[in-house]
Amino acid sequence: MDLLPEWAPNLHPFLVHFPIALLVTAVIIDWAGILSRPATRTPFTTALYFAGTLTLVGTFLTGRDAAQTVLLPGMAHAVVEDHRAWATGCLWVFVGVTALRLGLRGQTTRSYVRLLLATGGLVGVALLVRTADLGGQLVYKYGVGTRFVAVHTGGQDTAVNAGVASHVASQSPGLESRVVSSAGP
Repeated sequence: MDLLPEWAPNLHPFLVHFPIALLVTAVIIDWAGILSRPATRTPFTTALYFAGTLTLVGTFLTGRDAAQTVLLPGMAHAVVEDHRAWATGCLWVFVGVTALRLGLRGQTTRSYVRLLLATGGLVGVALLVRTADLGGQLVYKYGVGTRFVAVHTGGQDTAVNAGVASHVASQSPGLESRVVSSAGP
């Protein structure tokens, strides 16, 4: 029994937003605590880093598997490789920051250590933003993991989004089309 809906190409799109929300929130709370006077420590922040990093690991692994199961237009291969490289860097930064935070939990942490960890979180968010941008390009620019319709006109196939093809077909009676999925077989 497959737990994914029929329209979903893989698990990656279901997980991808959790680490973004959790880790960005953790970094914001971390910096708010450092910049407040007097500086405050929020133990909840470490829990957010832990949950965010855990979901980031799951997202990374499902993304790696997804790249093997979806059809990729030729131009998207380089973007997939960039996406994977940025995601790998992001993963290692957050694993490191989270491991250090967990190791220091319950100890009095000097302000420069807190600043160093928060800066690491900020670097991680920068990597996360770039990774997300590349993932967005894969979906919205190249249609990776979406359903496309190849519209046959004048002996030439043109791939367009299924919603666009539906609109075109309604405006052009007799237009021949066939469904081609970039979500895999």
